[in-house]
Amino acid sequence: MFKILNFILRRFIVLKDFKNNFYFNDMILENTIAILLLIVIKNFKDMMLEYLFIWLKVYIGKRLSANINIVIK
Repeated sequence: MFKILNFILRRFIVLKDFKNNFYFNDMILENTIAILLLIVIKNFKDMMLEYLFIWLKVYIGKRLSANINIVIK
């Protein structure tokens, strides 16, 4: 993630003027940050959904196995 951010910072955000002074282009900076946030939020959401499904499977599995044990006894 930081490598991507570093690459974007180097390539797109910092522009050189004719005297080789570095300056930030605000418009590109805002757009890049917005895109990065979208990527992070989307990945986080997918990760949380995956975690939730795993948790539900484990929880339901435990409940079912507990019920089956009770029935068998």
